Amino acid sequence: MTQPDWFTHWFDTPYYALLYQQRDEREAAEFIAALVAQLKLKPGSRVLDIGCGRGRHALALYALGFEVSGIDLSPSAIEEARLHETDRLKFVRADMRSFDLGQSFDLVINLFTSFGYFQTAEDNLAVLRRVRSHLKAGGIFVLDYLNAEKVSAELVAYEHREAGGVSFDIRRRLEPGHIVKEINITEDTGSHSYTEKVQLFDREQLTAMLTSAGLAPFAFFGDYHLHTFDVLTSPRLILAARAV
Repeated sequence: MTQPDWFTHWFDTPYYALLYQQRDEREAAEFIAALVAQLKLKPGSRVLDIGCGRGRHALALYALGFEVSGIDLSPSAIEEARLHETDRLKFVRADMRSFDLGQSFDLVINLFTSFGYFQTAEDNLAVLRRVRSHLKAGGIFVLDYLNAEKVSAELVAYEHREAGGVSFDIRRRLEPGHIVKEINITEDTGSHSYTEKVQLFDREQLTAMLTSAGLAPFAFFGDYHLHTFDVLTSPRLILAARAV
């Protein structure tokens, strides 16, 4: 049975970092550069990355000259991210539903499907309200999410991976309103099982939630090259919304 707060333990394990170690740093940097250009973000702008993980997108923003803060719930992720801290790059362990940094930002980002983990609509809306409260007037929020329609239509039910002497058997299934990923791990010292459970929000649902939180969507992109979103073919759903 899936635990309500599966994300509090899975993201903090060494297995999570091992499983997703192939993440493309160059792709992340190119995406950030394209996003900054698309949004015409001014030099020296203040940016907040919520669900920042180990900081790869925050580091890309920092390299472009922005003042960047990142928050994440995972202690190990924040510990690693803090190795890169400077006076213009800071990381804080915090829950995206309740954080309060006491400052406002020109841009807030939430990338790589770091949303839709929670059990209630109130929790999801709490995240967006926290975002709105940390944006300057006219500031922009960017939410990078999965394309629910494409994911549902092209679900890969089983996948096997090997990394660092560890075997990962991954099974995916659809439940009402969710995609569930069961991850069974085998290594010399034993076996472990973890679960990811993400809500399948479509564009209309995300738009309604953003609007309810005081954020007005104005652009919809379908991939990290910022092509226009197409519900049938786009691998991602990336929304940009302005604080109103």
